[in-house]
Amino acid sequence: MTSLFFVYIIHHVALVLGLATSLVVDLFLIIVEKYKRIRSLEKGIIQRMLSYSFISAIIVFVIELGHMFLLLLTDDGTAYSTAIYVKNTVSTIISLTLIFTIAVQKYYHIKTLTRYQEQHHHLSDSFVKHHTEIRNTAILTLLLWISLYICYVLLN
Repeated sequence: MTSLFFVYIIHHVALVLGLATSLVVDLFLIIVEKYKRIRSLEKGIIQRMLSYSFISAIIVFVIELGHMFLLLLTDDGTAYSTAIYVKNTVSTIISLTLIFTIAVQKYYHIKTLTRYQEQHHHLSDSFVKHHTEIRNTAILTLLLWISLYICYVLLN
């Protein structure tokens, strides 16, 4: 019983940490279009925040996957309703999608965003013209974190 409570606490701490770091990163990526420049300090902070968000998303996914297996192993056919399985499946799919979008942000968008700036001291013209992909990924990541938060905090 104590270990399940500990896992529950870890899950919610990872959920809150991921939501907070994603909020900071995503708002920064939406606002950076206005300034068209990222300082090296900001780049380091964004990389660190995305790392925290990525690790939090992996922790949440592993715990949700473990919860799904626990439900399947302990169910004798009458213990759980279908709504519990549906909620857990939806939240697992959301968290898997979240891991993918954060990985795209961290390993593709930020590298693409800063690659040109390191050589020419300003963001590339393609970033200025095609900022919608970065902004859409940032908005999607934030919406996924919020929906995951709603699944586990408000619906329980």
